[in-house]
Amino acid sequence: MNATHRVQHPHIGSIAGFGTGNYLCREIVEMHGGVIRVESGEGKGTTFTIELPFGN
Repeated sequence: MNATHRVQHPHIGSIAGFGTGNYLCREIVEMHGGVIRVESGEGKGTTFTIELPFGN
């Protein structure tokens, strides 16, 4: 994975990552027939919503 994501944390500054957690989450959710929705706004933060189908 070549993409690098950088997050600004109020107490420890800038944090670099590779998005592996997001990638794995997406793979698992899609494997179960679900979707992930993202809402983001400058100064408001980001909200991730995971929707999974009900059933076995």
